[in-house]
Amino acid sequence: MVTKAQQAEQAEALEELRKIVKPGDVLHTIQRHVSSSGMSRAISVIKVDKDGTIYRLDGAIARAGIFKWHRKYDGLDVGGAGMDMGFHVVYSVSRSLFPDGYKCSGHDGSKRAPRCNSNDHSNYWIETRGQENPEPNFKKGKKHTDGGYALKQAWL
Repeated sequence: MVTKAQQAEQAEALEELRKIVKPGDVLHTIQRHVSSSGMSRAISVIKVDKDGTIYRLDGAIARAGIFKWHRKYDGLDVGGAGMDMGFHVVYSVSRSLFPDGYKCSGHDGSKRAPRCNSNDHSNYWIETRGQENPEPNFKKGKKHTDGGYALKQAWL
């Protein structure tokens, strides 16, 4: 059972994260420890701004109730195996921050243009294969319904 005080703390932590993290940002993950069974690990999450400011987001993520805090190894306590757990953490954080989806920055289809993380664009091209002159799906401000892909993940 979550008390009203805990709900208020979680909402405050989510607002704090929303001020720091925007769609398209890269969150870096650091694996601090893996259990001997391989079924749980401690992972830290940081964001580095363009000006070099470093934000460690573990505390806010734990306060928001997305993952629990791993006291012994000073990071997020992440259970599970068989997939990229850093991606899982960032996807879960992104999904919590943007539950109603997000608007992407769009791109013009060239290899040098910034790319949107969502697979909606590539799925669109698969769906319209064979059609003459399909509408381009690279427009700015396209609304993606899955907020989990609003952020990118990289290991440190």
